[in-house]
Amino acid sequence: MFEDACALSEDGSANGRVHHRMLLQGGRRREYERSVDAHGVCHPKHADAYRLLPVPEGFGVAGQDVYGSTARSIVVADGHGPNGTDMALQATAIASAVDEYDPGCIVDARQVERDLRELVKSFLVSAPDTRSGATYVQMLCHQWRHRRWVITINVGDSEALLVDSSSVLQCSVAHNWDDRNVYKRYMNTCASTPQPVCYNRWNAGKLTMTGPNNSREPILLYDARGVPVWENAHFVSNKLARRNYPFGTQSVRMPSHAYENWGSCVCVNNKALGQLVVSFGDQGERSKTGASYDMIHVYVHELGPDEDVTAIVQSDGVSNHKTIEDCGLHATWSARKYAQAIVSPRDDMSVVKTRWRPKRKTPCPAR
Repeated sequence: MFEDACALSEDGSANGRVHHRMLLQGGRRREYERSVDAHGVCHPKHADAYRLLPVPEGFGVAGQDVYGSTARSIVVADGHGPNGTDMALQATAIASAVDEYDPGCIVDARQVERDLRELVKSFLVSAPDTRSGATYVQMLCHQWRHRRWVITINVGDSEALLVDSSSVLQCSVAHNWDDRNVYKRYMNTCASTPQPVCYNRWNAGKLTMTGPNNSREPILLYDARGVPVWENAHFVSNKLARRNYPFGTQSVRMPSHAYENWGSCVCVNNKALGQLVVSFGDQGERSKTGASYDMIHVYVHELGPDEDVTAIVQSDGVSNHKTIEDCGLHATWSARKYAQAIVSPRDDMSVVKTRWRPKRKTPCPAR
């Protein structure tokens, strides 16, 4: 099984140039069937996060995760902050609006990208909370006659995958500062002066780990020009040792560069502002960092008439513990088994899967 990701070219925009997958027009008419499966696991630290808030039909709550499906989509919103669950629930309103969008036969994927980005942006701009927020990922299954597309929208770092029998395609792009390319896009589109990035888990949280020279200030990883601060980056890299999630490092998908570490965040006036300021909500942190509302990833992927695929959306409580290859190998598992196979999770977990395949022909009864 091989892994791939939707291709991006840096073009100075907030999202880079997304290379959509579009097939030549044609193919024979087929009938298709689609099934949906979802599961969520609440971490004990968020056992009291859900307080009788209204939950939209088709959705469930696991701590600060909200997950579920609509008529055409599968969705995960991962809340954070004091009102994280409420923000994740409010984010599901995006799903209904996207479901109503009908591009017909898609001939211009870039127009679809622009339309959906503007639609989602209207929700981000009006999100009410200044100190809480939610990531958001949605995969829309769109069909026009015999042609099919899976359209992915994501804000933040919740993940979307498209799996077939031999490969896994990562359809989402994580908006976090662990990816230096994301930081470069932030620099290019920042509404104010771009801020440096630091490693926050040790020094801005409750842990007592000290940085170089016994300092407890946030450890800069790269400055406001995007240049790595190599002495500190190497210090962090050596301390992490790239194993066993020490000191708050979350993911089994270890980054390839010393300055790309889980736990990095924008640093303003020597204060770490949290891992994500690209989210639904977090208006206070957006205003301090100048993060663009346009950082909304949209990817259009057309399926062939014979393709049998499983689309997966999941919170980082799941993706931080599964390699992309594992996600592909386990795609046929039930959502419950898929999530519960993770031993000792460190966060809430939610996963929604939909399988979309050509309808099986019913055999003629024997005479």
